[in-house]
Amino acid sequence: MMIMEEDRNTGEWERHRLCIGDSSICPGADISPLRVVSFGQDSDQEIYLVAIERNPGDPIAPGVLYQITDPTLRNGPQECNQKNLKFI
Repeated sequence: MMIMEEDRNTGEWERHRLCIGDSSICPGADISPLRVVSFGQDSDQEIYLVAIERNPGDPIAPGVLYQITDPTLRNGPQECNQKNLKFI
C-alpha cells in the first residue's frame, strides 16, 4: 500500500510505502504504528480507511484518514501533477 503525503512546508507531494502490520507482513518496509479501525464509503463511492496509533496507554489515540484509490485509474505520469491530487 502506498500513500501520497503533502509536505506542508514546500507543498510538494511525496510518495511513501504504508505497512499496517509487522515485519512478517511487510518485510523490509517501514512499519507503521497505525492500527486500522474502520473503512467507509462516501456518497461518491470513494473508499476511506481510518487508522489510529497503537499506544495502549493513551486514552485518546491520534488518528489518520486515508482515501483509497486505484492507481490504474489515474492519468499517466505526464498528466498527473499536484493539481490532480487532493489532500484529505
